[in-house]
Amino acid sequence: MVFAPDIAARHDGDGVALALIFAHQHGAGLEAPVRQLAAPREAERVLCASPDYLDRHGIPTHPNDLRYHNCLTYGYLSTGNQWKLTGVYGDHWIAPKWTLCANNAEVLRDVAARGCGIAVVPVFIAQKELKNGTSSMNYYKER
Repeated sequence: MVFAPDIAARHDGDGVALALIFAHQHGAGLEAPVRQLAAPREAERVLCASPDYLDRHGIPTHPNDLRYHNCLTYGYLSTGNQWKLTGVYGDHWIAPKWTLCANNAEVLRDVAARGCGIAVVPVFIAQKELKNGTSSMNYYKER
């Protein structure tokens, strides 16, 4: 599993220490008391892959097709190692065989954009790539 901090800043002296974590994490290793700034909320996610990957491996036409693809998954999903997909075929729970598991959605986005597989990432993380065409396949949502 690849570990990368979401956002963290620390100050060793008498100052401010800040960590912004966008997932439910246990044992985050923070020494100072943690104050929750907002109620946890699940971000809308989409399936993303590069056009190159889809040309080489084909576009999944049904959620079950993901079982035959290189899946890039987020290690701290509230659903564990399952993707709940909602789309034209209704709701499906898929436990993909992943080739990469990371705790940072930007890592997953970048690896997917380089043609290494299909990732589930929050819309706000992949928005630029989806608009400029370096990622595609945003027709199925993960909830």
